[in-house]
Amino acid sequence: MTTTGANLRRVTEWVVGLSSVLFLCLYSSDAQRHSETVSRAYVGSNGAVRVVRADGREVVIPKEKEQQGAEELQISDNHKTLGWLVEYPNCCTSYPIPMTVVLYRDGRIIHRLQNGRAIFRWTFMKGGEQVAYFSDSVHSNLAPECVLVDVGTGRTVEDWRRDKGPLPAWAKIFADDVGSVTSETR
Repeated sequence: MTTTGANLRRVTEWVVGLSSVLFLCLYSSDAQRHSETVSRAYVGSNGAVRVVRADGREVVIPKEKEQQGAEELQISDNHKTLGWLVEYPNCCTSYPIPMTVVLYRDGRIIHRLQNGRAIFRWTFMKGGEQVAYFSDSVHSNLAPECVLVDVGTGRTVEDWRRDKGPLPAWAKIFADDVGSVTSETR
């Protein structure tokens, strides 16, 4: 083999080795980022959500536009997803109204769930794979709605309104909120 051929082979081996090391470093850091574990969360004095990761680092989530506060923070069973209700000013009340469920995972907001009405209650379901929430008009129980959402896609799996009849099994946790509709399982 010529000197040029030997040098070319050494350079090729070096480039392949370096590329492998870079790939493993990038893959490893990406895998760690996607396995972030939420230890706890709370609302700071300015109304912003603060996330404490399992490694002890704390992250402040920037407030949504016009956000006045946050409430009902919940961590999924596997501690990978965090959610909360965002409160916004309301023209007709002296206090803010929760209008959005925000879902956070792996260091970023993955979904903002809303339907144009106040969201009074929400919960993780199926180990954190789904979210269910109850929304209605602010004071009158005129338009109760229960919505089941897939956390992975943010898409509505099923929704229920009073005109659809009895509550489905997944929405029974909102039976007291819904009011005069029977909560029979369908």
